[in-house]
Amino acid sequence: MATGKHPRLGPLPVTGTSNDGVLPLDLLYDILLRLPAKPLCRFRAVCTSWHSLLCHRDFIAAHRRCHSSQRIAVGICGHGQLPCLVILDMESGRVVKRVSTSNYRRSHKMRAVIPHRAVGVLGMDMRLSLMDFATGAISLLPDHAPPRDYTTVSYTVGRAAPTGEYKVLAIAIILKERRHVCKILTLGGGGNGDGGQRRWRGTGSPPCRVVSPPVPSYNRQTTVVEGVAYFLVFSSCLWYNPELNTAEHDWIMAFSLDTEAWRPDPIQGPTGCFGIGLGGLDGHLVACHDDRKTCVELWYLVDPDQALWSMLHQIVMPYHGLPTSSLRQPEHFEKPLAIMDDGRILVWMRVPTAPGSGGILVTVLRVYDPRTGDFTDGTRVTNCHDMGVHTWSMLYFGRGDATK
Repeated sequence: MATGKHPRLGPLPVTGTSNDGVLPLDLLYDILLRLPAKPLCRFRAVCTSWHSLLCHRDFIAAHRRCHSSQRIAVGICGHGQLPCLVILDMESGRVVKRVSTSNYRRSHKMRAVIPHRAVGVLGMDMRLSLMDFATGAISLLPDHAPPRDYTTVSYTVGRAAPTGEYKVLAIAIILKERRHVCKILTLGGGGNGDGGQRRWRGTGSPPCRVVSPPVPSYNRQTTVVEGVAYFLVFSSCLWYNPELNTAEHDWIMAFSLDTEAWRPDPIQGPTGCFGIGLGGLDGHLVACHDDRKTCVELWYLVDPDQALWSMLHQIVMPYHGLPTSSLRQPEHFEKPLAIMDDGRILVWMRVPTAPGSGGILVTVLRVYDPRTGDFTDGTRVTNCHDMGVHTWSMLYFGRGDATK
């Protein structure tokens, strides 16, 4: 194997005769860099030299810089079985790849807290592991040593805005004492579980008890936006705090991954919206309110200090306006995932296995066009516990050293 040299990329592997009489090496690189990831994955089958080039981590990194807007949807599946990741195309909602692992014990508790190129898998012993998108490789994080008599432990992963480091916030809930014990761990800029040598460190508890179950049936209670983790305030806390006890809106607690501190006061949710879900769009916290009758309202948090919200989208779903008696297994709006380049909205839905079947709910990506009111549904995915959208390259698939 000889090595060619590109003026910007530096040395990349390619056989010495692969381009004789065809194209200069630097021109070949420039052409391939301009192509989308999907055809490049197919081009790996052209010849050995092209396979080596298109699998080279420097080429993939350069391709990501040229195609920074490329995004995929990633979900984690499995319940009482080995974890499996599903990679879905955002445009069509089709499953393009499944990634599973055979070196992990069976688990009945899983949660997809998703940093960069790995998802979190929560084992029966409440230990968190990171599972790589491309290879299924598992790396176990250090034990955060929860206190005695804890009830549940939840994990939230996000990226600190200034440093780009990924951090894990662990919350142990002690119901008898009505309090949380919180610890945080820095993973590092890559987010690939390289925090094995790091240590958990204590951080303050939230002023109010927050909703953060380890295995949520509907993952609407927490989200991370621009380096801040947001949690809904536990409903029973409202009865113990007259200032928060109101049925006109929800309350939200915020934790900064940068300063590693809780916001001292809760944020008031949109007035008139009780029972909201949390999501993130365009760098803003979004409160999702579905009244099950008319529409889903998406409220953007404009100013956290003033609790100023702006309602920017109203989505009318197929089930809106239908009598409740006709919906044995109604659809559930989980959370918005992304605004597409053409203005369409990608949402995570839970729907029956087949329309009108009354079966169990499954996950589907639904693309909503606000200009026409039309919907497009992707592939139905069973046993999917969480879903997120991430900037990533499909070129990582098929690389034997994708975790490096």
